[in-house]
Amino acid sequence: MGGAVTGVDRDNMDEVNQRRESQPTPIRNDVTHDEAALPRAEQPRQPLERNPRTGSMAQRKLPLNVRVRRMMSWFEQFIVRHRTTLALIFGYCSFFRRIYDESGKFGNPALGPVPTPLSSGQMLLDPSVVEPLTRSSVLSRLKTLNASGKSTGAGLRREKPAQWNKEVIQEAEMPEDPLGRIEKALQLLVAKEDPVHRARLLTETYTSLGYIHSAHGRYYEMLHAMALALRTSASAGDNDTVSELHVTLGNLELKHHRYYAAGTRFEDALQSGQGANFNNFTRVEALAGLGWAMLMQANPKAAGTHFLTALGWLRSGATLNDSLFVATSDAVDRHGCRAHLDGLDGVRVLALAGLGLASAFPAVSKDHKPVFRAIDCAVSLFQGVPKQFQEPYVWHALGLARHVMIDPSVSPAARLAATRRYHHRAAMQGHQDPSISVSGKDAPTLSHIVTMCATAADLTSCAQNALHMGLVDFSAGNSSLGMSHVEQLLSRTGEVSAEAAEWLIRFARAHAWTPSGASFASFLLGRAEPLLRSEGEARLARHLFDHGRLLLAQRKPFQLKRGLSQLSRARDIIEKGNVGWSDAEVAGFYSTVGAGQHEAGQIEDAIRSFEKALEHGKRAVAGGDLQSRKRLLLAHANLGALRLQVAGADPRRWRVALADLQEGRRSAREAGLSSIDPVVKGLEDSYRTAMRLAHRRGVLQTCPGPLDALLYGLSCPRDSESMD
Repeated sequence: MGGAVTGVDRDNMDEVNQRRESQPTPIRNDVTHDEAALPRAEQPRQPLERNPRTGSMAQRKLPLNVRVRRMMSWFEQFIVRHRTTLALIFGYCSFFRRIYDESGKFGNPALGPVPTPLSSGQMLLDPSVVEPLTRSSVLSRLKTLNASGKSTGAGLRREKPAQWNKEVIQEAEMPEDPLGRIEKALQLLVAKEDPVHRARLLTETYTSLGYIHSAHGRYYEMLHAMALALRTSASAGDNDTVSELHVTLGNLELKHHRYYAAGTRFEDALQSGQGANFNNFTRVEALAGLGWAMLMQANPKAAGTHFLTALGWLRSGATLNDSLFVATSDAVDRHGCRAHLDGLDGVRVLALAGLGLASAFPAVSKDHKPVFRAIDCAVSLFQGVPKQFQEPYVWHALGLARHVMIDPSVSPAARLAATRRYHHRAAMQGHQDPSISVSGKDAPTLSHIVTMCATAADLTSCAQNALHMGLVDFSAGNSSLGMSHVEQLLSRTGEVSAEAAEWLIRFARAHAWTPSGASFASFLLGRAEPLLRSEGEARLARHLFDHGRLLLAQRKPFQLKRGLSQLSRARDIIEKGNVGWSDAEVAGFYSTVGAGQHEAGQIEDAIRSFEKALEHGKRAVAGGDLQSRKRLLLAHANLGALRLQVAGADPRRWRVALADLQEGRRSAREAGLSSIDPVVKGLEDSYRTAMRLAHRRGVLQTCPGPLDALLYGLSCPRDSESMD
């Protein structure tokens, strides 16, 4: 390329240029607008390059991107030029493919589409009717029109109402069961060919079935339906849906007052949704739900950690080093109460209400005042949320927080009025069953919210409203109105009486620490007893044990007597036959009975109860459980202390009591408990006191030391004789 051009080469170049000028130049699609505007003679040409092999001059190859662009331009011109032909070809292909698909379904009618019935005579008479022409539908239609006073216009033979078949009319008037619809839908969904689409539809159907069972109070049927939904999504590999289903199931568990089970569901949601693609909404909702489950199990510290994490005020996995009061106050001051409008404001309100409750818990509020700003912030934030996004359970949470957090600057009447207003808003959002009506004689005597619960379509929502309003009325001193809420609820739970008893029992346990919660819990547990008689004596004995323990915890003379009565009935059931309790549970039961008898002054009965507790505790220790060994230590210590109270001056009883205390010390050493353990320290203090008293009284036939003789005088007979 850099050498001089010879004469032969110059002649060849002239010949090539003349041939190119004599041929028409094609239109270039890669030229710019300015180049296309130039005259033909002035447009740039592609330079010629010498072929190193042949030595001839040839046009240089275009770059790849230019060739691709030209190819796409040519394809576009082809489509535009032949668009009519292509449309016809596409139409013919679609038509023949449709014929092929329809003909392939003739051999398998189960997978075919549901046939559409032709227009029946009734449809021709009335186009608005879509049901087939049957005897029942015609009679139902005639009855409706006759009742309205209009002519039927159908030209049918009239019959007297007395001649109608009552069974056919009742069958026509009976509404279709939603469970039947869902079962029919499941039968159709099984035939779906696409596995992903089928799994999604099956999951939605099973979830709807779970909601329906929950609304009717059928807890175990709800669990079965949700388990099928989880299994279907897990088999399809849809982890996001699995996490959402765990959260949904956790919320249903909370509605049924299964707080421990709800906590496990929310933990499963957090574990199954780990990863970069984990939905933040599902994560925040699971954390808030887990916090409420911990709070209802009397674990405010863990609940506060989850609430702060859900609000984004504490890093995930971090521990709460400061007190809950300090952490909540600092977080509210730092982040404020503004709404984010991202769909998570309702969950944030739930977490804020939970933080306020956790700060008011007895184990926390003894050192600090509750964080009143948390509940004020939650209320102001939730009132700004659109009404259609205000969930009823969030209003219940706000009502409970307002009820528990006693602000000195707010009067009790104003606090209870605000609490009742929040619960009433939750009840107003519930769905009502139009087929249920309150009888005329009962309607005037019932309050508005009691009437709403009487006609509620969701029994679990009715239970939430009734129990929370009953707690508020007991706190306001109107116990009769609070009882009416519960009685109205139980009037609708005849078919699920055992489940209704679980609602009462679990709500009573979780809310006994609230203002007037102990009195309301005592009423609920007493009302649940007749509902459990059909569940067997083992379940009844456990209920009586829980009821008696709650009454003993109130430490009132009247409640103490009632508690011992309930425990005595449970003891009769346990001693009559095997109720399936473990030795550790029986030992704990007798220890509770002994403690109640000791508080009531029944020392001899308490000794017998602790002896039985010690007997079952020794059997439970065989498993090597640390908790069982600590329970055995307490049984020895309590039994020794009670025997010392009745020992008097009898040396034999003193030795037996001291032997019990020594056995307790040996159990502590075998269990490997530290000397700074509170239980061990209490046992050691009791043992030293008992030994000192035994030496002073000469029970062990020993003489006290010089210091004791100086302080308390001579008590040894030998020393007294030597002084004489």
